[in-house]
Amino acid sequence: MLLQEYLCETHQYATPEQWGSVRDSLPQEWVQQALLATGVSTLRKRRLPMEQVLWLVLGIALLRDRSILHVADALEVALPTSGEGISSSALSQARQRLGCEPLQWL
Repeated sequence: MLLQEYLCETHQYATPEQWGSVRDSLPQEWVQQALLATGVSTLRKRRLPMEQVLWLVLGIALLRDRSILHVADALEVALPTSGEGISSSALSQARQRLGCEPLQWL
């Protein structure tokens, strides 16, 4: 079964509290390989490194009845800082930088 089919099947049962199970089920090495194979990497230190953005997009797929900001907060994908929270525009820009290739690779 493809990842897309799993995401569609699990959407009806997905909650932010169950995210740990999802994260444990998808090997971190696959995420790294997807980013390396598609040439997507974080060159400078960002609050949202590409691996975190990939997890965010997977979270959005599972929790698609919630806003991107809610998903990012619930899944704690942004690296902590002493400043304000992350904006929805920053999340959208990060998604655009990621592109679709790493997700297709997965």
